[in-house]
Amino acid sequence: MEDRAQGKRVRVPAGRNVNGEEHMWQQIAGKLPFLAAPLALGGAFVVLFAALPKPTDATRGAGRPDAGGVSAGFKEIPIAKNRNILTVFDYLNETVVEKTLNHIFPAKAAVETTARVLNKNSSICDDPFLEAYVTDILNQYGQIDNFYVANPKGSRIMASRMGSNIETDVIDRSGDEPVYLKKRGGRVISRKTEKELVAAHGEEAIYDPRTRPWYKKAEAERKISWSDVYIFATGSGDRQPGFTVSCPTIGADGELLFVTAADFVVSNFSGFLRELKVGVNGIAFLMNEKEELIGYPDSAKVVKIQGAAAVLAKAEEILPDWARPALGIRKAKGERVFFFDQASKRYIAYFGSFLPSSGNNWEIVVIVPEEDFFNLSAKEKG
Repeated sequence: MEDRAQGKRVRVPAGRNVNGEEHMWQQIAGKLPFLAAPLALGGAFVVLFAALPKPTDATRGAGRPDAGGVSAGFKEIPIAKNRNILTVFDYLNETVVEKTLNHIFPAKAAVETTARVLNKNSSICDDPFLEAYVTDILNQYGQIDNFYVANPKGSRIMASRMGSNIETDVIDRSGDEPVYLKKRGGRVISRKTEKELVAAHGEEAIYDPRTRPWYKKAEAERKISWSDVYIFATGSGDRQPGFTVSCPTIGADGELLFVTAADFVVSNFSGFLRELKVGVNGIAFLMNEKEELIGYPDSAKVVKIQGAAAVLAKAEEILPDWARPALGIRKAKGERVFFFDQASKRYIAYFGSFLPSSGNNWEIVVIVPEEDFFNLSAKEKG
């Protein structure tokens, strides 16, 4: 845990509030040093949670249904007795989970810490310290695509990556008519009223954070929450899949004051999957409960264009022919680990829960030829 305290401090503008007290954005810097701890996300990754107990054969797969009952009609193979099978697949799952958590944790903690520091006297429309702070969050955390704070009036400040630049968007609903400001380097580069935006671009130009799923979920659950994966429409992740982590600020009287949120593109999921060596011909991918891809070794296949819209591709549309039957068998039989035959070749399929702490029913799926698997198993044992 001490390693988390070694990171670079978040740069926050100096200054004090009108009462002569240290400004809230100065206070937050003291809470965030560990968040910038460097992460090694390449081949040999550094695990931030090294202090946690390592899984053993007794704990691997805990909470998962026993995989001993092979579906009827298949050659009976005592999977539950062959711990190598579950051990190897669980190891692959844990590898992707740990890399994902290492990647997300610091930025997720920044969302939580920001939400805790905000209070009823905070302003998100005319506070230069907050504007500098949300911009600096993106400078510090390359894994965040957008970082923003919204309030129950519908005002919002957001820092976004736009190519090599970071821009700040402010929606101010504190007056009689909403005003949309766009800034770069603290300088206003665009200012339009909502009426002007609608006249130029139509009703779809109106943005109200209170109607968005990430805001509604944080408001309803009153705790940090994760959205499911969806297609981003803003920032450098335009038309790319991602998810939002949001956290509410609740006043002493139980009133919702703010919702702080960060957007993460999921292309990193695909990068982690590409690093997995699932035998010579095996494949690993991530999908949600609708069987839509949220991670695939070829990240370009996660999204497809449907008319004028970008949508998540279905796993059955993208998987190679030899792997596709596993989805139907899983749906029909409910097994998490099973053997199946396709074109005179035997395969092993594994379906494991992925990041259940997110509250989403995401799964990692590994499908590998039997002969490849036992080579992988021998390598894992050695």
